[in-house]
Amino acid sequence: MSSTSPTVAFISGGKLFVASASAPPAEVPSAFLQRMLDRIEQDRSRGAWKDDSFGWNFTARGPMAKTGANLGREARFTSVALAAPGEVLYSLESDAAGGLFHMQVTSKDERRMFHKQDVRISDIAVHPVTGMIALSLRNVDGTSHLGLMNPTGGGLRPLTEGDVIDGAPSWSPSGGTRGTLLYHSAGIARAPQGHFSAVGPNAVHELNLDTDELSTLLESETLDYLTPRKASDGSLYYIQRPYYPFGAPPSRLGILKDIILFPVRLGTAVVHFLNIFSVMFSRKPLITSGGPPREGLDQRQIMLWGKMMDAEKALRENRGEGGIVPKDWRLIRRDAAGKETTLSESVVAFDIAADGGVVWTNGSTIYHQANGAPRQEIASGKMIERLTLVL
Repeated sequence: MSSTSPTVAFISGGKLFVASASAPPAEVPSAFLQRMLDRIEQDRSRGAWKDDSFGWNFTARGPMAKTGANLGREARFTSVALAAPGEVLYSLESDAAGGLFHMQVTSKDERRMFHKQDVRISDIAVHPVTGMIALSLRNVDGTSHLGLMNPTGGGLRPLTEGDVIDGAPSWSPSGGTRGTLLYHSAGIARAPQGHFSAVGPNAVHELNLDTDELSTLLESETLDYLTPRKASDGSLYYIQRPYYPFGAPPSRLGILKDIILFPVRLGTAVVHFLNIFSVMFSRKPLITSGGPPREGLDQRQIMLWGKMMDAEKALRENRGEGGIVPKDWRLIRRDAAGKETTLSESVVAFDIAADGGVVWTNGSTIYHQANGAPRQEIASGKMIERLTLVL
């Protein structure tokens, strides 16, 4: 990788892009996904849209079925990782299935490696020597575990288990024959009924696949440690943020605002509740102003590493920098002697290069910094969630 002009692949708003300091962001389309969307549109035009048996189904059920204009909203890129110089692996997810794909960035040659119903892939890591693929897989019960897959996309087998949320695997540069994985993990506390009551702080673990030995590198009762990466010199890089068992404590101003607006919000909720019944039984909405309703989450909000973030609020607080997460999301470098250095604030995701350079994003802008060099802006986007160095 060139330390002066790295090429970065990143996911922004559920789409995959590639950019460098000398080339603006260019969207990388998935031919597989486009074929599926085309097929669904053809089925809809033939009157087959009611059949939801197909694995990659983007339609809704009942009177609130989606239109052709928003078929692709439920299909999105969820993770991206370097497979080899100029090549990436990425995961796609629809409302019914998930898959893993390989692409040569320059030629856009795409190869489907794996896809299956009810599979949700959050993160990917490819071993630089053996090509083995580590994945973080989300389960229907809210847990998330690591799995291992061979370089051709077969032989998926579990690596971790338990009532935990394991994520962000990465391969250690010095890891033995089969390799050593780093990842973050948080325990789950459940109520007697079985639903979540709390999620513990994320700790950093290291799993040696040769010996099956598991060790804890970082843990705290007051801090989350996320997305661990090790450099060739033994330094450990990670994102550190405050841990709040039930979310960040509300401000006094926020509490006062909630009290004042409570009657308005209650009235709005009742009207929307009645509107749903009107649409279901008479097919006539009670609310006709304001255009078609928005689907899904408010675009000002985004789920990042287990936390629902108000991007609009963070942008106001980080005025001038444009980060979508608070400033106390810090990128930390911990050297072999245990000395910690804060490299940047408001960090959502990052990657490290063999030459010691670091690429990171605050969710709006991607930066690169080589050892001792000034920070360089690579690209900008909206709601940047994941990134990886490509060249």
